[in-house]
Amino acid sequence: MRVSMRVVCAMALMAAVVVSGAGRIEARQPAQEKVAPPPPVPLKVTVTVARYEGSKQTASLPFVLWVNTGGQGSIRMSSDVPVTSSTVTTVKDGVTTTGFTYRSLGTNIDCSASALGDGLYRLQLSVQDSQVFRMNAAPAVSDASRTIFQDFRAQFQPLLRDGQTVQFAVATDKTSGEVIKLDVTLNLVK
Repeated sequence: MRVSMRVVCAMALMAAVVVSGAGRIEARQPAQEKVAPPPPVPLKVTVTVARYEGSKQTASLPFVLWVNTGGQGSIRMSSDVPVTSSTVTTVKDGVTTTGFTYRSLGTNIDCSASALGDGLYRLQLSVQDSQVFRMNAAPAVSDASRTIFQDFRAQFQPLLRDGQTVQFAVATDKTSGEVIKLDVTLNLVK
């Protein structure tokens, strides 16, 4: 039993030396330097909303945002449009009174950017575009007081290099047949 007690004591002593020595080895290693995040890169992002009736382009609306990598930007361009909410004709006087509410129509764009390295950038884009149908694009409506609205939304995360343009959405409105195309161009600000 004395042999086994000596072995146990020796093993306990070795374990204590190993544990205390490990701390000294860690303490001798130099502290790792903290790597600073890369500086933000300024980007010019152009989003173009184009509308087509058949093969004829009827509108091309460019929107330009300046976004830094690691940051975000947005554009809100809208108008408040009066919409008929009620029409009342009094029997006694024959006077017609029309009530209105207002609806915001226009374009909202949100964009954020990140650098992936090797000149490649990821954009996160969200586009919402709403409008009143133009008379030549609207379907026949028996009641002229009705207003028809179009609402288009798209989200995308394109990977782009400096000077590159991609078409990231094409959609056809099933009521009017109008085609909407969204293009995005990325340029480094120099």
